[in-house]
Amino acid sequence: MTTDFSFIVCGVAGVLFHSLLKLNGLLVDARKANINFKWYRDYVYKDFPSILLSFLSVGIWYLIFHEVAAQYHGISDFARVSFVTMGAIGSYIIQLGLSKAKKQIRSIVDQKTNELDAMKGTDSGSKLN
Repeated sequence: MTTDFSFIVCGVAGVLFHSLLKLNGLLVDARKANINFKWYRDYVYKDFPSILLSFLSVGIWYLIFHEVAAQYHGISDFARVSFVTMGAIGSYIIQLGLSKAKKQIRSIVDQKTNELDAMKGTDSGSKLN
């Protein structure tokens, strides 16, 4: 496997690593909120643009890596690690801002909370501790 190809594979692995961690978190949140959540329909389909943009962070790091490595020689020793890290962190940042699945789960939880508050006759915002 050529070095450049292995860098890209490591970056893609970082994006997939973060995406699977995020999916696991979404599944746990949905299960706790008693929401019917399908991983493909509710995460991959709705968040496809943000997942796709996550791979952009790997591409950008690939384009500038050699310049950064020329300036900071020590980073060359950890090239693959840097690609995994950039893939995961880039995916985290992009999906944090653009994710629709987490917002959907939160809105359903808010709606259910408001309905329960209305049934109990309380205002959820008035009793802060």
